[in-house]
Amino acid sequence: MDSRDPNSRRDVWRDADTGWLMTAELLTAVGVWGGIGWLLDRWLGTEPWILVAGLLLGAGLGTYIVFLRADAQGKFEEARRPRL
Repeated sequence: MDSRDPNSRRDVWRDADTGWLMTAELLTAVGVWGGIGWLLDRWLGTEPWILVAGLLLGAGLGTYIVFLRADAQGKFEEARRPRL
């Protein structure tokens, strides 16, 4: 591949965008569910147990979302690949 090829540059930037999107989705899930847990802890007076549960739930859901996105990206790349 020639580094001056516009298609290879587009591929690199698209892959970088996908990576940053996955990172943002994971961090957002942890932040949102951690925030919900923190608010519930303050409201119910059970600190820090619901916060910990919210963080773990956010990490699990964020990881699941990243796996879904990676699977969709893999299927997209496979569909773009020329058949022999």
